[in-house]
Amino acid sequence: MPRPQLRETIYEAIDGERAYQDNRGGNAARPKVNDNRSLGDIILLMDVYVDKAKQAFAGPHPPGRRDALHAIRKVIALGVLAKELHGVEFRQ
Repeated sequence: MPRPQLRETIYEAIDGERAYQDNRGGNAARPKVNDNRSLGDIILLMDVYVDKAKQAFAGPHPPGRRDALHAIRKVIALGVLAKELHGVEFRQ
């Protein structure tokens, strides 16, 4: 089992993914991202990438594990986008 990572390292990876999401220019397969996505649209995208993580994890290891973690990074970054566009709620 890999050793735990520092939160700062994890946040850096998530921030890098958000920067990638913001800066991609789009292509024929993936048009430019609409910066005004509804919360529902983002949740649906998160669900798509959770499914990709599950499928990857069920695949051959270690590539499946790596691909699952790649998809999870995208899910978390989409969650950050949801907060950026639709507000932050703090735990009470």
